[in-house]
Amino acid sequence: MIQIPISFTWFLLLAVVAFNIHCRNVLLTLDNLDLVETFFHSQNTLDVHKLVRLAYDLDCTVSDDVHPRQYYRTITPLIPGPVYQPYEEYPKFVVDYQVRKLSEIREEEEKILKQEIEAIDKKKNMEARMQDYLSEEVHAARIQELEDVYKNVLRTEEERVYNERLKKSVDYGDLIKKILNSYLH
Repeated sequence: MIQIPISFTWFLLLAVVAFNIHCRNVLLTLDNLDLVETFFHSQNTLDVHKLVRLAYDLDCTVSDDVHPRQYYRTITPLIPGPVYQPYEEYPKFVVDYQVRKLSEIREEEEKILKQEIEAIDKKKNMEARMQDYLSEEVHAARIQELEDVYKNVLRTEEERVYNERLKKSVDYGDLIKKILNSYLH
């Protein structure tokens, strides 16, 4: 295991610059942004001793005008205790990025919620229409059934009336024959 004495906060930035210098030839051959991102997201083999030495050399050779120490504070030790002290000095671009992502997520959630509400409303409307259609269909079936019953009752009643008339006409004919026979005899 390699132990690197880091006594200043800007060493990590110098290490990133040293890595880019160390991999300069490979980076210059990459011709589009996707390849560069893939390069930085994949593991690369390199000599860590050379990287650390290059980072320390950069620390010594970079002029004070552009040295990262002017942008960073010195390391302040954590207060001993059971809980870490809160840290609120995040870089602005990180905070802005997180806020933007959170607002995008919130908007997406609101959009999904609206879609769910619309889907529920559509389902309710469809069920209501289906219920209305079924009730109309049931109503129409009942009306048709009533019409059939009325037609059957009417037909049987007409047959009964016809049979009654026929019987009465036969009886009336017999009565007339009897009356005529009684006058004739």
